[in-house]
Amino acid sequence: MNREAHPEHTRHCHKFLYLFIILTIQLILGIPILYAESGNWVNNESSITDQLPTKKITGNIVDINKIPIIGANIIEKGTTNGTITDIDGNFALEIGNNSVILISYIGYLDQEINTSGRSTFNITLLEDTKQLDEVVVVGYGTMRRSSLTGSISRVEAEKIEAFPSTNVLDAMQGQAAGIFITPSRQPGESPSIRIRGSRSLSAGNNPLLIIDGMPGSWDNLVSQDIASMEILKDAAATAIYGSRAANGVVLVTTKSASQGKLSIEVGSYIGINTYDFIKMQSAEKYAELIRDVMRYQTHGVMNKELWENTFIDTKKGMEMFNSTWAENYYENGINFDWQEALFNNSSLNQGHNISIANQTDKIGYRLSYNYQEDNSYYKTVNFRRHVLSSNVNMKLAKWLSLGMINRIVFRENSGWPDNMWDNMRRMTPFETPYIDDDSSKGLKDAIGKEKYVNALWNYEKGYLVHENKGKMGDLILKLDIKPIDWLTLTTNLKIDYNDRSRGIYRDSKTSYQNLGLNYASMEKTSDFGYTWNGILNFDKIFRDTHKIMSTAVVEAIQEKDEWVGASSQNIPAQYMDYHFLQSGIINRDIWSGYEKTTLLSYMFRTQYEYMGKYLFNFAVRTDGSSRLAEGNKWRTFPSMSMAWVLTEEEFMKNQSLFTVLKLRGSYGEVGNQAISAYQTLTTLTQGAYSWAGNGIYTWQPSGIANKRLGWEVSKTWNTGLDFNILKNKLSGGIELYSTINEDLLMQRSIPQSTGFSNIWQNIGKTSNKGVEISLSSELISRKEFKWNISSMTSRNWNKIIDLADGKDNRGNRWFIGHPISVIWDHKKTGIWQIEEAEEAKKYKMEPGEIKLIDRDGDLAFTDNDRFILGQKEPKWITSLQNNLKYKNIDFSFNIVGQFGHLITASNYTQEWNADKMMIDAVDWWTPLNPTNDWPRAHTAQSHKFNGTLSIFNGDFIKMQNISLGYDLSSFFSKVDLKKLRIYFQASNPFYFYKSCPPDVNPEQPNTMYTIPSSYVMGINLNF
Repeated sequence: MNREAHPEHTRHCHKFLYLFIILTIQLILGIPILYAESGNWVNNESSITDQLPTKKITGNIVDINKIPIIGANIIEKGTTNGTITDIDGNFALEIGNNSVILISYIGYLDQEINTSGRSTFNITLLEDTKQLDEVVVVGYGTMRRSSLTGSISRVEAEKIEAFPSTNVLDAMQGQAAGIFITPSRQPGESPSIRIRGSRSLSAGNNPLLIIDGMPGSWDNLVSQDIASMEILKDAAATAIYGSRAANGVVLVTTKSASQGKLSIEVGSYIGINTYDFIKMQSAEKYAELIRDVMRYQTHGVMNKELWENTFIDTKKGMEMFNSTWAENYYENGINFDWQEALFNNSSLNQGHNISIANQTDKIGYRLSYNYQEDNSYYKTVNFRRHVLSSNVNMKLAKWLSLGMINRIVFRENSGWPDNMWDNMRRMTPFETPYIDDDSSKGLKDAIGKEKYVNALWNYEKGYLVHENKGKMGDLILKLDIKPIDWLTLTTNLKIDYNDRSRGIYRDSKTSYQNLGLNYASMEKTSDFGYTWNGILNFDKIFRDTHKIMSTAVVEAIQEKDEWVGASSQNIPAQYMDYHFLQSGIINRDIWSGYEKTTLLSYMFRTQYEYMGKYLFNFAVRTDGSSRLAEGNKWRTFPSMSMAWVLTEEEFMKNQSLFTVLKLRGSYGEVGNQAISAYQTLTTLTQGAYSWAGNGIYTWQPSGIANKRLGWEVSKTWNTGLDFNILKNKLSGGIELYSTINEDLLMQRSIPQSTGFSNIWQNIGKTSNKGVEISLSSELISRKEFKWNISSMTSRNWNKIIDLADGKDNRGNRWFIGHPISVIWDHKKTGIWQIEEAEEAKKYKMEPGEIKLIDRDGDLAFTDNDRFILGQKEPKWITSLQNNLKYKNIDFSFNIVGQFGHLITASNYTQEWNADKMMIDAVDWWTPLNPTNDWPRAHTAQSHKFNGTLSIFNGDFIKMQNISLGYDLSSFFSKVDLKKLRIYFQASNPFYFYKSCPPDVNPEQPNTMYTIPSSYVMGINLNF
C-alpha cells in the first residue's frame, strides 16, 4: 500500500509538521516518493502481506556532515511498502527477511542496501552534484553552472539583502573577484563600479545593468527584491550584449512568487551614521601659527638667533596680525567651534520593507513596498526614497504564460554639500557668528580679516535651497510560448520613464553669492525609452550524449531625453525661492534641449555539449547605433569559448580529491559607443555680441563633425579553472584575462585656426590584464553549527599602448606605457633648510619652502620635472567573508583591502596661510623646527607646488560589514512564523591604513564628503 502524510497528523506532533511540509514540496516538484527500481510506478496490486516471513528494521539517515536528513524515502524493492525519515533522520519499517531497500532523497545519490542478516542501519547519503548544479542567468536565458564556458561570478542575494543601504552597490563590495567599488559618500548618491579595471579613456567604464532581462538603473533597485545576481566579466559571456557590454554586465533577477500558500515578509531597520571629522587646529595651535607668521614677516627665516630671542610671543603675534582676534581670545575667552556648529556628529538612517506573495497553478504575484531615508553630516542634506514594485505571472495555457513587472520610484535629495568644509576653514575660532557675540541678535554677515561670508547663513531656513526630485518607473511585459519541451519563444517589452526636477535658491548672504545678488534656477528633465526583444531558445538532448542549446535574439532600443531650465537673479523676496523666476530683475537665462538615440541588434548563440564533459560555445551579435557615423553605424561582435570537464573523464573516476574540475578558455569582442549623441553631426550653439550698444544673439557651429566616427572595440582572452575538492568542502576558481581596446573614442586636439579646439576620433589603444582567485570553504556543517569562509583576490594591470600621433597627452594625464589613471606631479624631497639657502636661491626659493627634484637640471621647476608617481586605481583588491551560525545565532563579517595605489587630498593643503585654519596634523617649518614634512606658513598666499603635500599612499584594510543576529521563531512554534530575526550590524566601522595625515579616509580623501560608519538594529519577519 502507499503511505502518505496527512495534514491532520500535524495537530498531534510538532515533528509531523516538518514532514508534511517536505512531503508537500516533493509532491509539487513532481518527485514520487514511492517508485520501483525501473523508475516506473509499481503495480498497485502488490501487497506487503505477500512477503513471508517478515522483520522490522530501524535506522538513521544523515548526510556527509552527520546532519539528519528529514523526509528521505525508504522503499522495499519490488513493492509499494515504504516510509520516510522523521525530523531526526530516523525510520522504522516492516519488510521481508531478505529484502533489499532503496534509499532516495532530492539532491542525493540513491542507495540500494541488502538487509539480509541485519535489522539496524546507519546510512550516509552522498550529494548528487548534477542535481545540485545551480541555475545561472547568462543573458537572454539560463544555464546550469556546469554548462558555463565564460567567466561569470554570482553574488549571493542573501548577502545583498542583509546589508542595509540605500544602494545595492554598497552591499556588493568584496563579494566578487575583480569588482572595484567606491562606496557612496552622500545620501542618495550611487557608488561607482568597475569590473576588471578601466579600459576606455573617454567613452565610459561603467558596466551594463540588466534587471529582469532589460536595461535598468541602480537607483530603481531595492536589495530586498533581488532573487539572484550574476556578473558577466569576459567577452564570451558579455558579447551577447554587444555594444553595451564593453565594461562587463551585471544581471539581476528580482523575486517572484513561489508555489505554495500566502507568504508575507517584513523588514525594518533604524540606525545612525557617525563621522570621523578632520581634526582641526585648536585655537591655541592656530594662535601659534599666526605668531610664527608674524615672526617670519619681522625676522625673515635666515637668522635663527632672532627667532630664539624674539619679542613676539603668541599674544603679541596675535595682536600684530589682528588685534580684535587677540582681544577676543585673550580677554574675552572666545574659542568658537565652527566644525561642531556646521556639521552633524551623527545622523539618522532607516529603512522599511514589506512584501506579499502567492502562487497558484494559474496565477502568481508578489507586491512590495520599500521606504528608505538617509541623512548627512551636512545639516541640510538628506535623502528619501519610496519604491513600489509588483511581479505578476499568469499561466494562460500549458504552453502559454504571461508576466508583468512594474516599479515606481519616488526619490528626493535636498541640501547643498559643496564647499562647506572650505567655508568652515575660512571661519576663525576667535570670532563667534553672532552680532556682538549675542545669539539673540542674529548672525553677522561676514567673519575674519578677509571678511568671508558667515558660513552659518548657509544653514538658515530658506537661505540655501537645493532640491532634487525624481519620479521614475518602468513596466516590463513578458510573453512565453512553449509549443514543445525543447523550444521556447519569448517576447519582452519594457517602457521606462524618468522625470526629474532640480530647484536652486541661493540667498545673497550665503557663501555662494558672497553678499552679492541672490540666485535662483529651475531645471526639469524628462527621459522616456523602450526596449523590445524577441528571443527563441532551443534546448535538446540527442541520444543521451549530445546536447545543443541555441538562442536567437532581435532587439530594439530607443531613448529620448528632453530638458528645459531657467534662472534669474535679484529675486525680490526670499519666500519665492526658485518658484517665481520671472520676478528676477537681471541676468535672466533660459535653456532647453532634446536628444534621441536608437540601437538595433541581432544575436545568435549556440552551445554544444558532449557527455557533459566537452563544451563548445559560439555567439555573434550585430549592433547598429545612431550615435555613430554613416557607414560605421553597424558592427559585428563575435565570441567563442570552450570548456573541458575533467572530472567526467574515465581516468578521473577513481580519484576522490576532485568533485568538479573544469578548464575554460574564451575569446570575444564587444563594442563601446558610450558618447553623447550627435557627435557625427555639426550642431549649433548660441552666441552673442554687442552691436551699437545692444546684445545681438547669433547661432554658430559648436564643433566639427566626424563623418567617419566608429566603434571602440574591446578584444578579450580569458582562461579559467573551476574546482570543487574534498567532497565539496573547498571550492574556487582561477581566472586569467587580457583585453585590448582599439579605436578608442576620444577627443583629439586640433589647431585653433579651425575655430575649434578638438574633434571626436577613433584613436589610441589600451591594454587591461589581470588575474582573479576565488576560494570558498565549508569548514563545519553540522545540524546546529555551520561555518564557512570565502576569500577573493584580484590583480589588475592596465596601460595605454597608443595615443594620437603616438604622443603623450599631458593635459589629460595620459602617458603611453603607463596606467590609464595616474598621478603626475613633482616629487617632493623635503623642505629647503637654512644651510641650503644659496642652493634654494638658484630656484627662486628660500628656506621653509618645498624642495623638489630638478629632473632636467635647468634650475627651474616645469612640467618637464614632473614624475608619474603612481596610479589611482588599486592594483590589488582582496576580501574575506566569514559566516557562522550556531543554533539560532548567526555572525558574519566582510573585510576588504585595496593596495598599490595613491590618493590625493588637495583640500587639506590647497590653502596655506594664517587667515585660514589648518588641519591639526600640520607641523609647519620654522628656523626652530626644521622639519622636512611641512613648509612654513604664509600670511595670505599658498605655497608653490603645494599639490605635492596632498599625495598619500592609498593602501588600506577595512571592516566593510559586521553583523550579529538571532532567530526567535522557535519561541513562536504555535504561530505560522517562518522567521523572526533581530540583528545588529555595523558598516565601515573602522579602517587600517598608514596614510598621512591620519584623518584622510583612503577610500574618499575629498574633504567635501566622507564615508560614514553606520550602526543599525533591525528585524526580519517571514510569515
